[in-house]
Amino acid sequence: MASCRLSAGGMIVILDVATALLWVKYVLNFSCEIVVSVDGVCLGGQHIAKPRNELRRTVNFLMVLGGAASAVEMSWGGNAEVFYDVDGEYFYGSADVDFTLSQELNNGATISLSQGFDIFPCGWCTDGLPTLVLETSYGTISAGEVDNVNEEAFSEVSGMALTEDDFGTWTHHISATSSLGGFDIAASTDSGVNNVAFNVTGSTGAVDFGIYYETDIMGATASTTVGALSLDFGYASGFGETSMGIGAGYDISSTLSASASFASNTVAGNATAVGVAYDNGSITAEADYAVEAGVLDLEAGYTTEVQPGMTVSVGVRVANATGTSTTDYNADVAYVSGDLTLLAGYDSADGSYAGVDYDLGGGVTAWAHYTEYDEAGPSEWDGAETRIGLTAEF
Repeated sequence: MASCRLSAGGMIVILDVATALLWVKYVLNFSCEIVVSVDGVCLGGQHIAKPRNELRRTVNFLMVLGGAASAVEMSWGGNAEVFYDVDGEYFYGSADVDFTLSQELNNGATISLSQGFDIFPCGWCTDGLPTLVLETSYGTISAGEVDNVNEEAFSEVSGMALTEDDFGTWTHHISATSSLGGFDIAASTDSGVNNVAFNVTGSTGAVDFGIYYETDIMGATASTTVGALSLDFGYASGFGETSMGIGAGYDISSTLSASASFASNTVAGNATAVGVAYDNGSITAEADYAVEAGVLDLEAGYTTEVQPGMTVSVGVRVANATGTSTTDYNADVAYVSGDLTLLAGYDSADGSYAGVDYDLGGGVTAWAHYTEYDEAGPSEWDGAETRIGLTAEF
């Protein structure tokens, strides 16, 4: 087993099976001896990894620090895309990769450091901040590129003026999560502590609840189910508005359900809604009525498998059926056979799309897409372009 001695700013060069150089740079405040191996094959000196089919592998570093050996694991993965835009007559390519170093500590704790890089077109530019994570039996502390703990956490009742989108809007850099007495606790803030987010979620008896606080806004939610009846409660106050809502749903049968909600908003006013929905797997139908606005929205759809692998769906939507109504319809066809997927469709409000995806294996997909709008079809293809390309996940 060969080894190399690194000091501050030392560098290891690793040659992978695709003959691409992976440069891993360590900025250390001390000297250490590092013994490097990939899948048991020495990378020290002039050695390189033997050819393997895997696009993703784990690198183990045996670090000898003050005579005590500890195992450090490094993993990486990423994606790449190249395509030709027929409409714009240009080629485009992009690739990025994420690296993670992880180390098991005493008492089952784990510390990890991860960083994303934009390989092309930027040229190994860092993608956001590095993230340091310490996981223990007591909880997790993260610093760097972290999520605001209130992002996509709050759940409003229909008609509330303050919604999920009003929480977790700040970018945060430090977070901590833990559990206490069966409740989950999470907190996060930005580097300047200008915005602080905090939430507690859990269950007491048959009631699931959440309490959310953030600079400039706070809220609470609760929900429970009693037989076929489900109940939801939401409250939020901030940005000059206070919203409170109560919602109920009832399963009349296995295919038919009814719903009702009421929301009180100090600025936006009250909002009352009732609805009924039908779904037997093939046929769907829904009617929703906004009481204060006097608006009735209708929607219906039908999906069937016309032959093995081929599915056809049609639908119609009527907005404001009791007033100045607008009617839109859609038709979609999907065909899947082995590694081949064909999709096509038309929406009277957005336009049409058509395309083919072919799985080449190993995380690589060849494709050709034509779309007239963004997030088109069930695969949500990028819009208003005709493109032919390859994508790879590794």
